[in-house]
Amino acid sequence: MASLTSIRRFTTTSLAFNKNPLKHPIKSAAEAVKNAAQAFKEDGSIGKQFTTEGAVGGTAEKVAETTEHLAKKVEQNPDEAKEEAKRAAEKAKHETKRSAEDTANKARRTTEELREKAKDAIATDPGFRRV
Repeated sequence: MASLTSIRRFTTTSLAFNKNPLKHPIKSAAEAVKNAAQAFKEDGSIGKQFTTEGAVGGTAEKVAETTEHLAKKVEQNPDEAKEEAKRAAEKAKHETKRSAEDTANKARRTTEELREKAKDAIATDPGFRRV
């Protein structure tokens, strides 16, 4: 979602283009690029999302911390980690199989519904001829 700052910058840039587009086109274009680039600086509306306090950077930092914690856990007790990995793999296998079955059942139901609708359409269309 665009922040108000980004919208304001691009709106202001648009106004600069519309004010004197023929008088100073190079200057207007340079100003537009400069304003757009500001959003990507560390303190800009987009750039700040990649710092440790921002959404993207903060998420990456949390993932790194979690991974580091799990690595220490594996070092401390490798056998438990191995069993936990086996359980997780088995659970993923079961969930994947169930998801595939659900998808196949939904596709089957959709096909049956379409077949019924086609039969009804054929039955109610007096101009339909079988070839």
